[in-house]
Amino acid sequence: MSRKKIDTFEIEHKIEFDKSQNSLNAGVLIQSSEIINIVPNKYNLEMVHNEFDNFSNYFEKAKNLLKDGTAFLTSLAQGYIPSAGYKQNKSKNGHAVIVYKIEEDRFYFLDPDGGVNRKEKNKFEKVKDLVSYNIHKSEVQKILEIRNKFIIGYLEKQNNKIESNILNILTESKQTFENLSKIFREQADSIINKNGKCSYDDFYSFIIRIIKPIALDLKNALLTIPNPSDQELKLISKLDELFHKTLKIQKLLKENPDLIIRDHFKSLSEMINKIQFVAIKVVNDEIQKCH
Repeated sequence: MSRKKIDTFEIEHKIEFDKSQNSLNAGVLIQSSEIINIVPNKYNLEMVHNEFDNFSNYFEKAKNLLKDGTAFLTSLAQGYIPSAGYKQNKSKNGHAVIVYKIEEDRFYFLDPDGGVNRKEKNKFEKVKDLVSYNIHKSEVQKILEIRNKFIIGYLEKQNNKIESNILNILTESKQTFENLSKIFREQADSIINKNGKCSYDDFYSFIIRIIKPIALDLKNALLTIPNPSDQELKLISKLDELFHKTLKIQKLLKENPDLIIRDHFKSLSEMINKIQFVAIKVVNDEIQKCH
């Protein structure tokens, strides 16, 4: 197995379920130190993660970092980020942005997403208003307090490299895949009422928490594999089908808030079962390569 393959497949097949957020995480969006530092370690860097109890301590650390010329990552509730590219649905799911300046009590940051259409070749000047903006300190505090998470991440030089345990990563992912259908059913049941309906906002949150991490984040990670196996290609295809099926249901619900969505969830559940079956085979194949 090539070194390039070892460097990447730790992320490609990684998936986990965060019980505290009732959310799946996959690929590079998994915020563990082991995953985050795979790339920085190659350059003798380490991503340092700080979490504070309150905004005052958070703000003090932010000012000190920027004073030393160190930009940092922070996590904001995505639905409250003032980008025209986002639908203001008041989603509380965390979204990483890069703060590079605080001036006159305004936070200046870059957003790697911004709701930009990734199918187009975008130049910075064209999408600047979507990915680069500033927010007053008081508003940043309100947004952070929505999730009650005051997180700062930044790069610093390191002396010792963090060695990733590939087998552990794959084994943990396999456990999540084995529970995927169960996770889906439980999270679906939590938003469907006794009449078989759910609100558009609840369904959108379900997409962000459960569908997007596998249908987009996991798929995008798998697409980085240089020479994917037949099973990996099959999994990518099924994840793509799940994504498009979910978008169709989302459109139906938006057009008809009284939609009986329970039957639509049944079709999604069947797709999840098939994804689970193929995903377990894919991870088992990778585990075998470690022995």
